[in-house]
Order: sequence, then C-alpha cells, then structure tokens
Amino acid sequence: MGKASIIYVIGLGILVAHALFNINYRATETVSNSMDYYGRSMAHNVAVAGANVGTHYVLSATVPSNTFSGNFYGGTYSVTIDSVNSAGDKRVMSVSEVRAFTKDGHGLVRDTVIASLRYTPFAKYGYFSGSETNGYMSPTSNSTSGGNMWKVTGDSMFGYAHTNGRWNLGGRPYFHDKITGFNPPNTMVYGGVYDPIFNAGSEWGITVNRPSANITNLEDLAAASAPSALFDGEDVSLEFLPGGSVKIKIPALTGTTRDETVALSSLTSNGVIAVKNADVRVKGTYKGKATIVALKGTAGGGTKGNIWIDDDLMAASNPNGNQSSPDMLGLVSERMTYVTTKDPSTGTWLPRTSASSVNIQAAVYCHDGIFGVQDYDTAPVSGRLNLFGALTMAASTSTGKISGGSLVNGFLKSIRHDPRFLTSAPPSFPVSDKYELVSWWEN
Repeated sequence: MGKASIIYVIGLGILVAHALFNINYRATETVSNSMDYYGRSMAHNVAVAGANVGTHYVLSATVPSNTFSGNFYGGTYSVTIDSVNSAGDKRVMSVSEVRAFTKDGHGLVRDTVIASLRYTPFAKYGYFSGSETNGYMSPTSNSTSGGNMWKVTGDSMFGYAHTNGRWNLGGRPYFHDKITGFNPPNTMVYGGVYDPIFNAGSEWGITVNRPSANITNLEDLAAASAPSALFDGEDVSLEFLPGGSVKIKIPALTGTTRDETVALSSLTSNGVIAVKNADVRVKGTYKGKATIVALKGTAGGGTKGNIWIDDDLMAASNPNGNQSSPDMLGLVSERMTYVTTKDPSTGTWLPRTSASSVNIQAAVYCHDGIFGVQDYDTAPVSGRLNLFGALTMAASTSTGKISGGSLVNGFLKSIRHDPRFLTSAPPSFPVSDKYELVSWWEN
C-alpha cells in the first residue's frame, strides 16, 4: 500500500508538472505570436501609408520624384513610381521596413503594397460632353446651333454621365449611374415637377480634360502601322464584313483609286486606321478590334475630319448579349460624327420611316464636334437611333425634333453604355490627362 501511494504521488506530480509546462509554453507562445503579429501589422500599415502617399502624388499630378522614402508609425517606407507601358499606366510600389520582434529572430519585418493607375479612358463614360449646348455643325459650316440642351422627364442615361459645363435638367430625367459636372445644374419645372432621379448619386465641381494629344497620338499610330493606315487627302469608305474583312474604297463613293476587300488585321498592325484632311464612311458588321479616326489635317481641314455612319454598325459577337465579346470598335472624329440621312451619291433622303432603326455598337469620341444626325431638324421621320457603347462629345445636340409629343424630324435615340468599357477600350482610344486607381494589391 505504501509503494502504491508513492507511485501515485510521483505520477500525479509528473502529470501536474507536464500540465504546468504546457500552460507556461502556451502562454509564452501566445505572447510570441502576439508580438510577431504586432510587428507584421506595423510593417503592413507602413507599406500602406507609403502606397497612399505615392498614389496621391500620381492622382494629383504632383510627383516629386520617381523614388522617395518616408517615416511612419516607427517604420520607414520606400516608394517607386514606374510607367509600365506606352499608354502611360503607372505602378506605385511601396516597401516597408520595421524593427520589431519576430519569431524567426531576425528583428526586421518587411511588407509590400502595389497600386496600379491609368489615365481615365473616355470609353468608361456612357455620356460625356464638354458643355450642354447645341454643338451641331452642318457638313458645310463650322458654326454651331447654340442654345441649351435639356434632359427632361422620359430621358434616361445608363453609364457614367459627365459634363464639363452645367446640366440642364427638368422634370424627372433618370440617371442610372453616377452623374457629375463642373457646375450644379440649371433646373426647370417640367410637367409640374422638378425631381431628377440620381440612382447612384451626383457630384459637382469636377472637370475632366480632353487633351488634344489624343488626336496627335492617333495620327502617329496610324502612320506607324505596317502597312501605313493613314490615308491623306481622299475620303475613304470602310464596309465591315462579318468574317473579319473590310471592303475599302478610295474615294469613298467611287473606289476608282482603290476598291478591294482585305482582312481587317492586314489593314493595320496596331488597330488604328485614320484619314487626314478627309472624311471616312463606315457601316457593316466588324470582327476584331479597331479604332477608326477622321482628322481635319494640318491646315485645320475646313469642314473635313468627319465620320459618316451610313447604316448599321454592329459587332460580329453581339456585346449586348455577350459581355465576353472580343469585338470592339472605336470611332474618333476630330470634327463631327454623323448618322447619314441622305444618299451620299444623290443627296436624296434615305427611305426611312418611324419603324426604321439604325443600330451602332461602338465607342464614339468627337473632339471638336458632336455625334449627330445629318440635318436632324429637317430630315423626315427616320425611326430610332440605338447606340450601345460609349459617347464623348465637345457639346451636346438633339437627334431629331419633337412637336406635340411626337417625332416630326430625324430620330428618337437610345444610348446605353457597354459595361466592357469600364475595364477595357478599343485600341488607343482617347484618355484624359488625369489618373484613376484601377487596382490595389496587399501582400
């Protein structure tokens, strides 16, 4: 019995000692883990601080140097700002160092945060105007109609909407995505109410520049294409065919200089096709990616530098039903982009009715003019104009005239943004001179 008691006491002692050891070990390990976590958290916060500083410099266009360092929260950060491609996209990389306890015993903790930024692409806007005044110019005159353009009850916009001027709003126009502008809007009671619907909010005091460098860059890219896709001095017609080819005519109406069908990919190596001191006419079903450009020319081009949309202009893989569609088209005119209402050969009105439609799937950019309808205020009733893509203009305009609640000239219109253009765009499509944050990576 005595031996049994001794064995029992010894065994109990061993068990208690083992338990106390485990408790002490766990307590020590907990403190160690806590200190290690604290050190790594400090390093992460310092890296985030450096990335925030670098991102602020890029967004505010006040970058003091491509590399700089600083102190924060007991640690240091080193920031590098790089251009990552020819489009000017930026990468801000912040690497931190903090002296702290670590479980591995090194006592130095590092962390990295990377931010990616790009120039704001105009393709992201469902609707963008330099001002909300009538900027229509006829094919023979550079004078504009003038006068405020109003968005009223029954008007709706899908996609980011912005003007560098002042919106003119009456009744209950609907804005599905955020609306911005430089000045607060002019307001009008329309149908007894003034209550615009800003589904995603509004913000004023914002200006987004449209640099003329975009136009110069597109001309240079077209000239540098192999073979050169810059056509100087003669109007060009491009009829896109569903299989990925394009029928090209020079001059546009006769094809006496050039009349052939070629693969779109063989016409330009970088996706940019431009005419200079000339106009370009487009229609058909395109396959692939391209940006079509009409330039005024070195002498201002008079009334040249226009794109004419003669009929439907559609993607082979419809992006309206397939957001994975690889087909994208940009239309960039230095002057106007017209939807044709007259036969270009005879000058007679095209045979359209209230049941007709013209369907366009493209990102449209008009540098000095607008996207409009040829003779919109005198054209016969022509049905509905449907744009699925993006629209940027120097001003605004109407596509038709309404009287007594009915269309009496031109087109009714429907403009819808292509969501693909929030993250991508046609080749070398115009961008602002301001950056936006597109990704943020934390280790």
